[in-house]
Amino acid sequence: MGLASLGLGLLPTYATIGIWAALIALPLFAIAQGALLSLPLMILTDLFPTPIRLTGVALSYNIAFVLFGDLTPIVVIALIEYTQRP
Repeated sequence: MGLASLGLGLLPTYATIGIWAALIALPLFAIAQGALLSLPLMILTDLFPTPIRLTGVALSYNIAFVLFGDLTPIVVIALIEYTQRP
């Protein structure tokens, strides 16, 4: 089911911009995504001295994840109930 929906979603894209443009754009987006995922971790490791690096990176990463990742659905549901608009 997922593969079928992925294929059906990409068909209009390929038809609009062409297969060659898509084949050029996908690796560029993959490189950009790799930079977005790896650079914050490299910066976090430079922030802490070696003896406490593991603890510092783990705490800062997990606290940020809890604040922004886990609380977002709760905030969205509260806003939907408050405004009565999805």
